[in-house]
Amino acid sequence: MILHTVKQSPHSDLSLSQALAKMGPQDVLLLLENAVLAIAGQHPWESELAALAKQGRLYLIKADLDARGITAGYGHVIDYPDFVELVVEADTSLAW
Repeated sequence: MILHTVKQSPHSDLSLSQALAKMGPQDVLLLLENAVLAIAGQHPWESELAALAKQGRLYLIKADLDARGITAGYGHVIDYPDFVELVVEADTSLAW
């Protein structure tokens, strides 16, 4: 399993699109920093992110959601110790 981490805003960077295109069937996606904006409002990635969430493969950092006033409607909301556990569990991680 590869842990894909995206931290750039999907509205100003292609990192999220690139990560989604490269994800395998067992990979997981973690959105942190400005990337959590991807779950707020309508956007081209909404259906892909919702599908990942339904499969239990989408993670969001709570502190980053809170800092931006976003309430997650889907995905696993985790803290930084949980992030560390994801990194340890992954075969490798890829930062976008």
